[in-house]
Amino acid sequence: PVPVQVPSVPSQADQEEKKTLELQNRKVKQENEELKDLNRQLQLRIDNNEFQLQQLQQQLQFVHNDHSGLQSRFLQQQQLCQQQEAELVAARSKALQSQQKQLELQEKLDGETRNSLL
Repeated sequence: PVPVQVPSVPSQADQEEKKTLELQNRKVKQENEELKDLNRQLQLRIDNNEFQLQQLQQQLQFVHNDHSGLQSRFLQQQQLCQQQEAELVAARSKALQSQQKQLELQEKLDGETRNSLL
């Protein structure tokens, strides 16, 4: 004799469990979609932040280069001022020596003039 398979009829409990599992499955799928959407939004924000960071780094490099250039020009001007100050001190010293010689010559001339008048 060949055994006859009778299709099993799901019980009420089985049907309720199946409905519960299907509902849970739909909820999980919906949560997954929401999480995927949230991930996309976060990735966009990350990409935007990375772009802004690159722009800020470029601006910082520009400011750094500009500062370096200004600092270099400042040092050049400072050296020029120091050089001109040294030249001014030397010129004043030379002028004082010249005035001193002029006074000495004037005194000598005045002395000779006095002696010739006596």
